[in-house]
Amino acid sequence: MIPELSQTLWAQILGGAGFLVLVVAPLTRTRHRFLLLDILGMVPVGVHYVMLKATGGAALCAIYILMDLIAFHLHSSVAMRRIYYGFYPVAAIFTAVAWTGPADLLALAGTLFAVASRQQPGLTLLKFLVFLSAVGWGAYGILAGSVSQTLFSLFYGGAALFAVFRGPDTSGR
Repeated sequence: MIPELSQTLWAQILGGAGFLVLVVAPLTRTRHRFLLLDILGMVPVGVHYVMLKATGGAALCAIYILMDLIAFHLHSSVAMRRIYYGFYPVAAIFTAVAWTGPADLLALAGTLFAVASRQQPGLTLLKFLVFLSAVGWGAYGILAGSVSQTLFSLFYGGAALFAVFRGPDTSGR
């Protein structure tokens, strides 16, 4: 059996690797590659939560994977927005089934904001909801002992909030 400190260290490394893949995903040039990398990044993030005994976070990682799988196969944003309504109760059910404590509500809030962001046709509200998602997940990361989640949420949420205040690109490019 892996000693507790060692398991925690491995969990942080695995989570960091998953978050690194999530950071690289937006740099891809195709939608399918982006979604594939997003899925591949969420798998180690979910496992890292299992290793930290934060099963609520791990279960909610499955929501992100399911959303990406659906987006991978559907190309109609209208159809996806409609289907995503189903993720609100599914996320709540996943949280209830994997419940480890009140901190799970922060991850649930982060997930619900992420689902809502994916339903937005406008970029400003989408980015603000991404920021709110990062706040929920960042707080969850602190309580779950996930350094990688906390750092990822800090930078990702900060970038989203910066983009909201910067405003839309009006250069015409």
